[in-house]
Amino acid sequence: MGQRSRFVFLLVVLAVSGCGPLAPTNEPGYIIDGQGYIIGKIPDENFTIEPGAKLSGAKLRYLDLRSADLSGADLSGADLSGADLTYADLTHSHLRGAELGGANLSGANLSGANLSGANLILADLTGANLEGANLEGANLTGATMPDGTNNP
Repeated sequence: MGQRSRFVFLLVVLAVSGCGPLAPTNEPGYIIDGQGYIIGKIPDENFTIEPGAKLSGAKLRYLDLRSADLSGADLSGADLSGADLTYADLTHSHLRGAELGGANLSGANLSGANLSGANLILADLTGANLEGANLEGANLTGATMPDGTNNP
């Protein structure tokens, strides 16, 4: 069973069992919707979210999303603080107002991404591609920039 199939299976089991959304949680490793309810659990470290996914406001803190294909995903207002997005494909993704504090975005492709108003405090952007990215109003305090310099 592929990673995506296992994730869909988990959601189907929850729906069929009548459990509905699970109680709110702040534990890392869970996918949380905008209201704070668990809508899934990352089954393993190689799990990737489908390109173009609509995860606005989701809580994806501290997840291992290395090399994930998140191109075109709607992650506006999502909490990705501390997430490992090393070499992730975030081209043309919507990260407006997202929480990316302490996230590892080294080598990530953020070309054409909308990061306006995003919090990137202490994020690692070493080697990231920011060509055409919208960083208007983004907080880059203490972030490591693509060229390896630290932003004051």
